[in-house]
Amino acid sequence: MTRPSIRGRLAAALVFALGVVPVARAADPAAEVLRLVPPDTAVCFVARDLRTHVKEIGQSPFVASLLESAVGKPFAQSPELQKLKGLEQFFVAQFGLTPQQLRDDIFGDAVVFAYRPGPADKPGDETGLVLIRAGKPDALDKLVGKLNDFQRATGEVKSAREKTHAGQTYTERVKSAGASEYYWLRDGILAYSAQEQAIRGVIEQAAASGAKEGRVAAAMTALGVNDKFAVCWFDPRAFDGELRAKTEAAKTDDERAVLAHIRTLWAAADGLALYAHPGRGLELGLVAAFDRTRVPAGVRDLLLQPRGTSALWGVVPPDALAAAGGRVNLPKMFDAIEAFQPAGRKTGPRAAIEQHFGPLIGRDKLPVVLTALGPDWIAWAAPPATKASDWVPESAFVLKLTAEGKSAADVAASVRQAIEFAAQVARVQHNKTHADQIDLAEEDQGGVVVKYLTGDQVFAPGVRPAYAIKDGYLIVATTPDVIRRFVAPKGAVAPAAPAPVVRVAAKQLREYIGRHGKTVAKTLAALGGKPVEETDRDLTNLFAALELFDKVELHHSADGGKIRFVVSIDFVKPLK
Repeated sequence: MTRPSIRGRLAAALVFALGVVPVARAADPAAEVLRLVPPDTAVCFVARDLRTHVKEIGQSPFVASLLESAVGKPFAQSPELQKLKGLEQFFVAQFGLTPQQLRDDIFGDAVVFAYRPGPADKPGDETGLVLIRAGKPDALDKLVGKLNDFQRATGEVKSAREKTHAGQTYTERVKSAGASEYYWLRDGILAYSAQEQAIRGVIEQAAASGAKEGRVAAAMTALGVNDKFAVCWFDPRAFDGELRAKTEAAKTDDERAVLAHIRTLWAAADGLALYAHPGRGLELGLVAAFDRTRVPAGVRDLLLQPRGTSALWGVVPPDALAAAGGRVNLPKMFDAIEAFQPAGRKTGPRAAIEQHFGPLIGRDKLPVVLTALGPDWIAWAAPPATKASDWVPESAFVLKLTAEGKSAADVAASVRQAIEFAAQVARVQHNKTHADQIDLAEEDQGGVVVKYLTGDQVFAPGVRPAYAIKDGYLIVATTPDVIRRFVAPKGAVAPAAPAPVVRVAAKQLREYIGRHGKTVAKTLAALGGKPVEETDRDLTNLFAALELFDKVELHHSADGGKIRFVVSIDFVKPLK
């Protein structure tokens, strides 16, 4: 007999769970259910307090605005949604539970999905498990019985028979198609699986764990995600064999070297979790814990060292469409990249810089220059602040030069020389093959020499790519005016709140598209070879979607061997 795939078994588990799931009454229902998860679980998903979160989100100003928006109206009026309403009526008629009762009495407190892959030599021995704790055990008991009766009546299930293990009774549902499903139901807790050994494992775990937290719950607590609404946790050790097999099967030395270094980093990982948590906005996060002593030095210095907040976030214009910035040590970043290259291979950004700029700056000076670049940097794009005909966002990249004394002058001269060399090469290459010529000009801004490229037929209106070193900062911008307005931050004063790595201001972006969308559409269509109407439609759809958002930010932090990446989404209307 052919074994059903794990996808099929998990799908069956989900379908069954949707009709059979319970809710909790304990102080922490999720922890109560998680303690039953077998310790050899590789992937575990948990959703906490669906009752409260779903209810509050459903009644929120955000959902109300979504349903009235250009994005939400088509969905609210779609035939698929009407079919779902018909399905709700069918479920009420057959099982006597409304969607609200399912949410509050059955699913409301905690739902867990756990997965364990099979061993390398027996991949088919994988297991999937659903665990739920019901707030109303009687309602759950009735629902399970009605579901069994219904599926027997339809011929999907031939029989449901009781079995025992370790003094506990569980049920086997024999399917007409030949496979079986199993569940264990006790005191409002339901465990369901298409694999009998998974149910027996839950029974054994219940007898052994008592009131203990459980391995998976403890791992989530260690990662700091045990209070999040929805969490998907991964045990890195469960995938060591798969990564080793891929490394051994690599077809080239380069591929094998990269995979080998990834294995080294992966072996240092103690746990990994993805999570989502709603508040006024929505928080999406990735948290990983590492044994610092086992992480390669270059990668450790890049990812696991606290970076602090760059004071340069204070120079970003308040109406910026988007910005990115932070603190980075370039030599250490190059070390981290080179850690994934084959031994002795001279490739990557450091090698490229040495090849192109080493002869210009001097190979003996280059390491000093690279060390002096940063760590603070910032880049942004803001609406054009000049003529009404200008539509290209005013953009800038700013990098701090940290050298002092005579070394500062040498570094500044070397950086200026390298940037000018790149500008001249770009100018010459263009002028060799185009009738429209580019010139390199300069202007004095109060003692700051700003050089810029000109070419009215080459650059968009208002654009004159410029660069300068001002107050100890390298600035590359779309116009000399951006450099003129730049005011260096005083001291190391940082924003009151931790600054992000990336910020996208949806409100300002929406205003920009409303003002310049037609011109942007024509330009993008010409560059991409697409019809203007199609590009304009894409921008119109983007404009409609942006109506719901205020801003999106990406944050990165490192502390005690843990790294955390968090995407925070702020909506125009509160999500809760």
